[in-house]
Amino acid sequence: MTDEQPTTRAVRVGRGYALYPDGSLWRRGAYPYRAGYVMNPANFDAAVDAAEEDARVLLAQAREEFGF
Repeated sequence: MTDEQPTTRAVRVGRGYALYPDGSLWRRGAYPYRAGYVMNPANFDAAVDAAEEDARVLLAQAREEFGF
């Protein structure tokens, strides 16, 4: 397992995310990061929703802890 974004062509792209053949879901942009894994590409939208909710929760926790 590596933390580098795959160089293969994405299976599905949308809403700022890319799904690769190995099942890894990556947030696209200037600072890409792995947002999770998807077993079935048909669940792409649900996986993006879950990744965005996780990011919202982590941001809220950081704001509460560090006071911004």
